[in-house]
Amino acid sequence: MENSVAVTTIILAAGKSTRFKSKTPKILHPLLERPMIQYTLDLTLQLSPGPPVLVVGPETEQDIRAWGGDRVRYVLQQQRLGTGHAVMQTRSLLEIGPAGSSDLVLVLCGDMPLLRKTSLHRMIEHHQRTNAAVTILTVKRDNPRGFGRIVRDSGGSVIAIVEDAETTPEIAAIHELNTGILLFKAAFLWAYLSHLRPSPKKGEYYLTDMVDIAVKHDLTVDAIAVEDPEEGLGINTRLDMSIATAALRRRINEHWMLEGVTLIDPATTTIGPDVVIGPDTTLHPNTHLRGTTTIGENCNIGPNTIIDSCAIGNRCKVFASVLEHAIMEDDSDIGPFGHLRKGARLCEGAHMGNFGEMKNSSLGPGSKMGHFSYLGDTEVGSNTNIGAGTITCNYDGQHKYHTTIEDDVFIGSDTLLIAPRHIGTGAKTGAGAVVTHDIPAHSVAYGVPARIKKSSNETESKQICLDPQQLITYALRAREHAYVPYSHYKVGAAVLTQDGQIYTGCNVENAVYPLTICAERVAITKAISEMAAISEMAAISGITSDTQTMHVIRAVAVATENGGTPCGACRQVIREFAAPDIPIFIAKTDGTYREYTLAYLLPDSFTAKDLNEG
Repeated sequence: MENSVAVTTIILAAGKSTRFKSKTPKILHPLLERPMIQYTLDLTLQLSPGPPVLVVGPETEQDIRAWGGDRVRYVLQQQRLGTGHAVMQTRSLLEIGPAGSSDLVLVLCGDMPLLRKTSLHRMIEHHQRTNAAVTILTVKRDNPRGFGRIVRDSGGSVIAIVEDAETTPEIAAIHELNTGILLFKAAFLWAYLSHLRPSPKKGEYYLTDMVDIAVKHDLTVDAIAVEDPEEGLGINTRLDMSIATAALRRRINEHWMLEGVTLIDPATTTIGPDVVIGPDTTLHPNTHLRGTTTIGENCNIGPNTIIDSCAIGNRCKVFASVLEHAIMEDDSDIGPFGHLRKGARLCEGAHMGNFGEMKNSSLGPGSKMGHFSYLGDTEVGSNTNIGAGTITCNYDGQHKYHTTIEDDVFIGSDTLLIAPRHIGTGAKTGAGAVVTHDIPAHSVAYGVPARIKKSSNETESKQICLDPQQLITYALRAREHAYVPYSHYKVGAAVLTQDGQIYTGCNVENAVYPLTICAERVAITKAISEMAAISEMAAISGITSDTQTMHVIRAVAVATENGGTPCGACRQVIREFAAPDIPIFIAKTDGTYREYTLAYLLPDSFTAKDLNEG
């Protein structure tokens, strides 16, 4: 403290706040993110290292204790009998013990958040200089707002404070008002506090009557006015709170403009009391900085931006976006309409475009995430491109999973990465890929589900592991789904394709007129459609596909009750997409089977091409 005198502080906060019309205690309502009482508490801690005494009422004690913890000492005013009665409740705590050694007792109000430290220091210095028993902090204004009037004699000395409820028309015309902040010599206060008597009109003990007592004992009473009348604002209604909020906003904005920060439109800019901003940063209209946000130098923030408890480096740009508990390193940028959620990090030089969202993820140095994309629980390396519409599918309804995308990766538009996934250095995905397996470094994946593009040598050397019993098992399972209301003859089929995938089908009979769709054709149609879709997706993605529909089938299994072979039409369909030497396994329901080749079943057959030419 700038004064050597010891000061004990009492904060009055026991009022019912009926005009505030809230279940929450008035002093706990937030002003620019801090509870109203916090501003007064911070002032007292700058005046004296010891915790202040907070007088509370029975209805609000529990909530206020939950907020204040051990930062303050609490005194309960069980009956609301006025300000003098409130101070009386502190006597047993303050008149004896360490607090009893204080020279001065300062009485503050818990609903005056605009009061400045400099005003209290001026008050204490004036009090010591005049050797007053009581010093009053006053405000001069036309609207009394319920404050008591300062009554002086012809020589200008203070002789009384008349409460607003007790005023006569003559006294009501006085414009010097009591703010409710009083500074006492401790010895005088404790010696004469018991001399207070209840007022005849309201039956309350007014602390301001200590002025009359001092005057009657020929002790000095003095007053000093605040330099800024807004400091004397006491908050009784939400309208008062809005006025105080605007004043605090204006003070903070003026501070940062004097520190070298440009505010294009201060009237629409909100900066929280704990925010720190570097010089040469520009805040555009409708920008709101909250929490413990720190912003570096030479940044452009806004317009239409909300940043809450984030760390923003130097030379960053945030355009029309929302950032929460996130980090932006130097030279990174976001927006418009981007969203960084908790745990998100844009590394140095990273770019995140419009309608992007990140949570618990990092976008590496120099990497770009253009637009319409979501990264959740993802770590992206440097110089990586995240294409439009990319989504990391990190949540299965119960658990979240991590995705790692290494350096120099190209993620094509509309890629879905089904976590947990690892995408190696230099890998690429084609547009629309649904990635369900890890992608090795320098590989290309495309399709639904995504497959790794193989070189021609890899394709030729690939050996398909053929397990007849596995293929037959698939066919038997498919047979159980057959719909045969007329013949009751169930057939299941399974085909093995050149890339090792198995597709199944069962026979279906039309319910209106006799027409059967064979199981073999259902399975083959699935396989060919998938291969064609992969080829088309690769073409859309700009990737040369090694998938060919010719000879796409490597083996077929057919399961029937008696082991019957495919019909002639199905054999022709198989031949269109398979080599003559592929194995065809004809199985019974007990799992026993015979093996044929397609050539054996069709020794003299002709193809669909032959039919067309004929």
